[in-house]
Amino acid sequence: MSRAPNYLTIMAGTVGALTIAALALGVAVDPYRMFGTPVLEGWTALKPRAARYGVSVKTHLLERVLPRTLLLGNSRVEVGLDPDNPDWPAADRPVFNAAIAGHDLYTSMRMLDEALAVRSLQRIVLGLDYQDFLSDSADAVAPEEVEDDARLYNHGRSFRLWKDRLSSTLSIDGVLDSISTLLDQSPRTTATMTAAGFNPLHEYRAFVERDGYYTLFARKQAEYLSQYGQFSPQSFSDPMRNPNFRYLAHIIDVAVKHDCDLVLFFYPYHSRYLDMLNQLGLWPGFKMWKRSVLDIVDKHAGRFRDLVHVFDFSGYNAVTMERIPVQGDIQTEMRYYWEPGHFKSALGDLMIARIVGKDMSFGYVVTNETIDSVLSAIDAGRTRSFDLR
Repeated sequence: MSRAPNYLTIMAGTVGALTIAALALGVAVDPYRMFGTPVLEGWTALKPRAARYGVSVKTHLLERVLPRTLLLGNSRVEVGLDPDNPDWPAADRPVFNAAIAGHDLYTSMRMLDEALAVRSLQRIVLGLDYQDFLSDSADAVAPEEVEDDARLYNHGRSFRLWKDRLSSTLSIDGVLDSISTLLDQSPRTTATMTAAGFNPLHEYRAFVERDGYYTLFARKQAEYLSQYGQFSPQSFSDPMRNPNFRYLAHIIDVAVKHDCDLVLFFYPYHSRYLDMLNQLGLWPGFKMWKRSVLDIVDKHAGRFRDLVHVFDFSGYNAVTMERIPVQGDIQTEMRYYWEPGHFKSALGDLMIARIVGKDMSFGYVVTNETIDSVLSAIDAGRTRSFDLR
């Protein structure tokens, strides 16, 4: 009869010991940057599994960074705009990269809500991706429902944060990711997310060192062709039917309400990417999309239009037409691009310099008064690019 209580005591002690061990390992290694544990170079400095829970991870980082400038968008911003770039004005720091790979403006809108829940912002920088606007669905959240949804989204914030912390440690995935973090600490090729939310895309470096940029460009271009091939040309005659225009309108409303500078920009796609848009008959819609963005800005910013700045970094120029190494060349390094849709932080640095007014050599400032001349200049650049090939 005495064996049963002993067995239960041993089992309870074992479970307790394993729980404490899992907690200690998860907090010490901090694979998702949820605890802010000081890192050990060579052991826990790189976080190869952090992107696994991107939204949750960046929500926790916001609590510690308390940014004055928030970078929003998808993976193009996440890997292209460095929050630690020295050109960011002192008054706009700290800068945090809250962009989430594979997500549209709904997630950007939500990350903005999360940021404002911890601190007022000085500047918001948002990248706009043409692909996100090509789905003309009228079934998403209605404009008047977005603000109510935001209130519900931030309800119970503290509970959500603690739930995330527990699930990141007291789970099989959490333990395995802690171990993976300890074992994968190659400074050159290990995927990671910095404490400021930036992804240096080390995993792409491993790919190009093995197969070269030519192969990476070809593979990604095939993926983009498949994705864009599913879309039909859009006229954007009724922009607010499109959910991402509604989310954009909400972001503008929030920025104006909080007296915050808002920077919107069109991505600096590589010329191969732009060629694909023309090939698929999407180029006229690409230009109409830009006009529609400016119409939304004018309508929702209203008399506070000076708070919103729009930059167009797309087009044909020496940067976006950077030469791709030939097939089999694994030595030549591209300066500005990983592949047609994702640019390096070196190009992001040019964009940041333009945004903060330190260098006017790259990109255009666009308004409804200047858009015609900007689009004409881009069309002329496209024509010249074909003449040079």
